[in-house]
Amino acid sequence: MKDIIYLILLHLNLQCIAMERSEPFKLLRPFYINECRVTHVVIGRHYREKHASYMTDELVLELVESLDGKNFKPDSTSGGIEYYAADVEISVENKKNKLYRIVWLFEGNFLEIIGIINAYRVKKKRK
Repeated sequence: MKDIIYLILLHLNLQCIAMERSEPFKLLRPFYINECRVTHVVIGRHYREKHASYMTDELVLELVESLDGKNFKPDSTSGGIEYYAADVEISVENKKNKLYRIVWLFEGNFLEIIGIINAYRVKKKRK
């Protein structure tokens, strides 16, 4: 699993700091994304370099939770790896709803792990 994240981030030509990742977070209950039973989340550290002023692991996990029960088409494919992206609107700290984009892939023998490549705030939803 560690090798997959390393290769993906290397493929994306991200700097060394972005190749660091969290240990997998075990979810309290499974989420179903693209009909895959997701039990763990691995968060890449790219957002910490570019979006640390407002993005946290907790917020990323909240974004992942908002994907539960939904199906997505791959946003792109590279080297046989499918990448997904979704725009998610959530309320943060009782403030006006904010729009975020989350980019991920599935990994694991049964696609039970969602690997978060990036997450950041956006102004408008993609068409």
